[in-house]
Amino acid sequence: MTYAFRTATADGRATFFPAANQTAPYRYDVTGVDLPRGEAGALVVNEVMPSNTSIVVDDAGEYEDWVELYNRGTAPIDLSAYTLSDDPYDPFAFRLPARVLQPREHAVIWCDGDGSQGPDHAPFRLDKDGDSVVLSDATSIVDSVDTGVVRRTSASAGGRTARTRGTCADGPRPAGRTHAQERWPSRHGPSLPWGGR
Repeated sequence: MTYAFRTATADGRATFFPAANQTAPYRYDVTGVDLPRGEAGALVVNEVMPSNTSIVVDDAGEYEDWVELYNRGTAPIDLSAYTLSDDPYDPFAFRLPARVLQPREHAVIWCDGDGSQGPDHAPFRLDKDGDSVVLSDATSIVDSVDTGVVRRTSASAGGRTARTRGTCADGPRPAGRTHAQERWPSRHGPSLPWGGR
């Protein structure tokens, strides 16, 4: 961001600070939060569909992008302790709804930019040409994926399988029904178990 100050004197003259306000104004940079990579946890991004135009509808009957979360652990998880974002430098964009996710249970978050449709609708959309999906707790990024590996059609989703590590499946299959076909690239360091980073 750049800025300058203008002051007016009693006799009507104006003074600018800095004097070269058009060519060398004051400047400061605004940066986002750079959370560290955390330990792999029980809650993971299980599947994403960044271009849903004809496959799965939300409660309002609309075809919206979505992210499926999965509790791969053995204990219940309070989703409200986590956030979801499409920007690693704005990891707190969407606080997950107050809901307890039981072991081996899935939850779908609609990425339609319309929070008025309910607590499971995120304030952002996914970019079908490649986007980050970032799952964070209060202190670290616990999982992230790149949607760029999903085929760019209205009938493609990417997801994990329990049998392999870091794989991406093709085809919309919410609730964990996926088949390994592609790899999710590691954007933020080495892969942790089951593809989490």
